[in-house]
This record gives sequence, C-alpha cells and structure tokens, in this order.
Amino acid sequence: MALPDRSMYWVNRGEKGKTLIEAAGMDGSDRQVLAVVSMEEPVGLTLDYVAGRLYWISEYKESIETVKVDGSGRYTFPEMLLKDQDPVGLVVFENWFFWADAERLLSAPRSPARERQVLWNTSVSAFTVLHELQQQPGNTTACAPGLCSHLCLLSPIHPKGYKCACPEGMVLLPPGTCAELTFLYATPKKIFSLQVGLLGSAPKSTLVVDWPQNLHLQDVDWRRGALYWTDDEGDLMRFTWRSPRKEAIRTGLPVCSATVDIASGDVYWLTCDRTDIRVCRFTDMATSVLYRSKSIIAHLFLDWPRATLYWLEDGKPLQQMNLAGGEVQDAWNETWSRDIQITLDTESFSFLWSCKNRGLQSLSLAKRQRGTLKESWPYQLAAAYEPYLVSVNKTALLLWDQRTMEPVGAVTEANIQKVVVGLATPLETVPEPMTEPVTVPLLVTAPLPAARSTAAPAALETTTTTPPPLSCPRTWLPCRDGSECISQEYLCDGERDCKDGSDEEDCAQLCNAPGKFRCLSGTGCLEEQERCDGVPQCPDGSDELDCWKPTQDCARRCDGHTRCVPESWLCDGHPDCLDEADEQGCGKAGTEALGRPGSRR
Repeated sequence: MALPDRSMYWVNRGEKGKTLIEAAGMDGSDRQVLAVVSMEEPVGLTLDYVAGRLYWISEYKESIETVKVDGSGRYTFPEMLLKDQDPVGLVVFENWFFWADAERLLSAPRSPARERQVLWNTSVSAFTVLHELQQQPGNTTACAPGLCSHLCLLSPIHPKGYKCACPEGMVLLPPGTCAELTFLYATPKKIFSLQVGLLGSAPKSTLVVDWPQNLHLQDVDWRRGALYWTDDEGDLMRFTWRSPRKEAIRTGLPVCSATVDIASGDVYWLTCDRTDIRVCRFTDMATSVLYRSKSIIAHLFLDWPRATLYWLEDGKPLQQMNLAGGEVQDAWNETWSRDIQITLDTESFSFLWSCKNRGLQSLSLAKRQRGTLKESWPYQLAAAYEPYLVSVNKTALLLWDQRTMEPVGAVTEANIQKVVVGLATPLETVPEPMTEPVTVPLLVTAPLPAARSTAAPAALETTTTTPPPLSCPRTWLPCRDGSECISQEYLCDGERDCKDGSDEEDCAQLCNAPGKFRCLSGTGCLEEQERCDGVPQCPDGSDELDCWKPTQDCARRCDGHTRCVPESWLCDGHPDCLDEADEQGCGKAGTEALGRPGSRR
C-alpha cells in the first residue's frame, strides 16, 4: 500500500513470534515500526489515504484497529466482528467498514450502533471500494515517464522525490539508466571484457586488446572510453579503444598501481618505491604529490562515488583521504599485513579480504561492521561489485553471488593477473595488434633508468596537452572545460554542478523560453509541468508556492499544509488532523454538515 507521501505499509511477522506493522519509503528508506501487534493476529491491513490512517482486523480481539500513518492515534473499534468469524479482508470508506469471510461480504458503520449488513452471500477472497474520493490525486507523482530506464521508486527523503532502481544483477548509471555489469580481466598481453548481465544469465567474454608487449592492467575509465595499464618499465599508458590509440602519460617516476576517478578522469597512482601517492589531473595531465609515507604502502583503492582514497600502510590501520587531499584519517581500527588479498566493493561500500585461517571476510564501512562471508576460501580474491564477487586461479575466473557465496559463472583463461570493474564499458570490437604503438608526443614519458630508481627525474619541458574528447551519455551535457558531464536536469537549477560553473551560466535565455518556470530567487528554472507537482525543486521552493485549490476530496489543508481532508469530513465531530483544523470554525455551517448526505456522521 502507498500514500502520496511516497510510503508503503505492511505487516511483518518477524522472529520469535513478534508481529509488527511497519512503514518505509517505496525505495526502502526511512523504515519505522508503527505498532506492535504480536497477540492480535492482524488480517486485512488497509489504508485510508485521505485520513492518513491504517486499519486492520484483530482476530484475537474480534475488533477493528486503527493507527495514524505516523504511528500515533491508536484506537480500537470493539466487537465489530461476528462471533468466531474468520475474516479474509477489510476495506474502509468514509464512515463505513467492509469485510468478508468465507461465506459473505458484510458492512457496518463506525457509529456505536454498529448495525451489520450482509451485502452478498458468497465466498469473497479479495475486494475493494471504487469511488471518486478513494482515488489519489492525478499528475502528482514524482515518477514521470523517462526519468528511469527500468524502475522508479517514490522516496520520502530523496530531494527529487524518487529514486531509480535496476533489476537484480544490473547497475544504475546516471541519469537513471540501467546497464549490464562488466568486469575487465587481463593476462600478460591481452585484456578481455566479461559482460555479466542479469543475475543467473551466462556471462559473455570478449577479447578487447591483444598487445605485442607485456601489459599490466590498472583501471578503466568507462565514462571516457579509456583503459590504463603499465608496461614492464612502469610507464603509465592510456589506451582509447574508440580510436584505437595508445598514449604514454608522463609521470616522472615508475608507476606500480593506478586507479581512475570516474567523476573527473584524474588518475591516482602509487610510485614503485610504494611511498608516494600522486595524481595526474585529466585536464592538463599535471602531476602532483598527494601523500608521502615513511613506510610501505601495499594497496591503493579509490571510491569514486564518495570521492575518497583508501590505502594500506605498514604498521597503520586502514587509511583514508579525500580526493582533493587534506587530512589523513583512520578508516578502521585494524591493521592488515601487506600480502593480504583485499578488494573494495564501491557498490556496497565494503572491503572484502581473505585470511588463511578465517576464510573470506567483509567490512562494511557504512555500517561499521565486520563479518564472515565464507569460513573456507581457497581462491584468490580479484574484484567485487555487489551482488557479484570475482576470484581467479591458475586456469580460470569464477563469478560468485555474494549473498549465497555460490558460483554463478566461470571463464576458462590461464594466467589472469588482474580484474577491474568496468560497469557499462561498451567494449565490443577487438583492435588489431600494433607492432609500433602510437604515442602522443606531448605525453611521452621521459627516459627512465634501466633499474627502477626513485631519484628525482631531470627537469622536463612544460607542455600543454589536449585530453581526448569527453563522451557524455544520452541526455547528459559536457561542461565547458570538457572535464565532466552533467545531466540535463541539473542545467540552470541554481546549483553549480560543473567545476567551472558553466551549467549555471547563460540561463536567462533558457529560463525565458516557452514552457519554463523561473524560480523567484532567479537562481534557476524548470519545466512548467514540474511546478506544483508536490516536489520542491527550486532552491527557494518557489515552484510549490500558491499551488493549492480546494476540491471535494481535499477541502481543507491542515498539519502545516502536509495533509488535507475531504469536504465530507469537515465538522463531523471526529478530528482527523493532528491540529484539529477540520473541526474548527464550524458553527452553523458545521451543523448543516452533520446532516449532509455522505458525511461521516
């Protein structure tokens, strides 16, 4: 059951005989217990959305129970049912209850007389009341067509009033598009893509790169269509598969580990002496030191959805830092050895690792909770993206379901060195091997000594580079500086989403176009049909001002304009608003209302 406030309600018959009536947003958010009904044997939970009340039958008490949707105002209508009656459903309309058993459909008023009436002598398994006042207001849902490619879930806490979701096994990409999950895995000279698809479907493996020299896969920038790898000398390479071409990125020192921030395209990398964490900015490929350690850094991770770096440093707990730099903090109070097999799952915001004597372990950073996924784990952990986990051995790659820890797919391939998450990487064609790799002169790495030295490199000539053109998804727009893409819905909305602020410039012409509503603050505009839709979208909320007009089913607003009641409920002697506004100012008009047909008295 759902209300215009984007909530759903249900009976939860939980553990140890505890029965609860619960509520949550339709996206699963803001879950709360409204009533504990363990002894009542509740049947036929139903919702009167106009009054904002839930009703159910208590078989144990042989009564009808009610509570407001916020958990307050619990009330009992005693002795409503026939003796030893076995009800199967309940509906409430205005001042009447309707319920059924195996033999008949009955009704009774809520008044003290409680004169039961048999409406139909027949077996009824399901029924409802259809009436104009029972219909929820039209054109008020935040889930407009086209916002989400698959599922749109109404949300009471999301600023936009909805949340997009995907079928199990697919991943959600901006702007609300579901895509099949892709992993990339590499052998010494080849890179493959593994398209997973829906959970339970057979994964599909495709050769992406077949290179003459050895390569060490580092990461994939699926938004900009680029692969990053290093060669045997530690030179960092960027391969753009749409061209295809290879570029050598000048870093000055050998690179032993690198990862990409999908939002900005910046590359964060670890020097081969494992003491420096550095960054190459996508806009100009300028390199700077982000963090310098006095001990060995064994593993480097990048959580791009939360713009955070994590790493394991000898003698210290798990460390974290914002991508922009700044203070280093302990992310967890445990210290791991440098030879541990560990991976970051950015979807579940968790770390997974394997221990010889403790099996496969997990650490949820969101819940600050550690657990065991599998007590015995003889495999090499390679990558994870909920609900999937990838392991490798000498001859194959195994795909696992994290919830059941059972394998759901396998690929036969020897000598797999690394696996990375590619999300919606559209890798379909195999470029021909190049005997002479193409190198962009402005990005050529300075000559490195034969041995991997950490000495400072010779002074390099300052040059200006031109990064590859940004490829934006459909319905997204590039920022002026070409560093990122934003959704069209963020254009001229009063908030700077582009780093260069270009999404909030030249808005006057856009906002003055037909079909546009300009926010009163002048900081943005939106589509005219989004005005008075119940979801404030202007920063000042002006798109939801002066919208309400009284109707038969919403005759008076109350409780701070968060609820309304129908005309037939005004001045009927039963306060339905928390502030009792529906019973104020009645007078003579209220007396007339009591005798009006259709009133609840």
